[in-house]
Amino acid sequence: MDTLSYGEQFDTTRHHSAAAIIKRKALHFTIPFERGKSTYSPADLRPLYDSLRLTDFTITRITIEAYSSVEGPEDRNIALQEQRAQSIVDALQSYQDPSIERSVKASENWVEFLRDVRLTSYAELALMDRAQVKARLRDKRVADHLEPILKAHRKAVITIELRRKDAAPGLSEEEVLRAFEQAVAEKNVAHARELQNSVIDRIMNEELPSAFLDRLEIPMQREFSNLLNSRAAFRYFEDPRDALSAYQSLLDLQRMLPG
Repeated sequence: MDTLSYGEQFDTTRHHSAAAIIKRKALHFTIPFERGKSTYSPADLRPLYDSLRLTDFTITRITIEAYSSVEGPEDRNIALQEQRAQSIVDALQSYQDPSIERSVKASENWVEFLRDVRLTSYAELALMDRAQVKARLRDKRVADHLEPILKAHRKAVITIELRRKDAAPGLSEEEVLRAFEQAVAEKNVAHARELQNSVIDRIMNEELPSAFLDRLEIPMQREFSNLLNSRAAFRYFEDPRDALSAYQSLLDLQRMLPG
């Protein structure tokens, strides 16, 4: 089966409470292109979609820098990369209804070719102009010898901008408060965290005042420590100038909820 391979190149935070309050984030990764493959289906992209845990987020924008290896006609290379890039965007779009803003740029990967070819027995190609290089690469023997490096140059460098999905769509402020109180009473920490995240999202989107977060009453109990930590972390992210106060709040939580 012809499948899509990819290499993840993005950072994730190890601090759960900090991760929980992030409303928007960007992921950066690279997808190698298989030689001769011009389109990618939703099934091709499913492993990528699942591994990035995108089910909790909406993709708002995709930026793709698509690179071809340098052999062959430039216009054909650019057209192929644009087709590949657009098919990736279309495949990801199929997983959600909100429209994805897209930006695609395609080019031949001369920078990496000139860097890598210097380390081969065809190092002299680095001193030639582009037309001369393409002429040499029409020699099958040369192209086959350099295929290991050319293969690495066919890729898409992708940035996906995400927004976390609202866990309480359509709920009014008072309905969110009641739902949060019920989740806490039932010790449904996961749902309480989702509702608190929804409130934080709305605050960051200027749909709620910052003080509304304090109306979500959280018991000082161990099982709610992630909620308490998330709130303290958000206060720091909201105003880094008040880092000392936020840090003190986290220390107080550690003392009250040891272990």
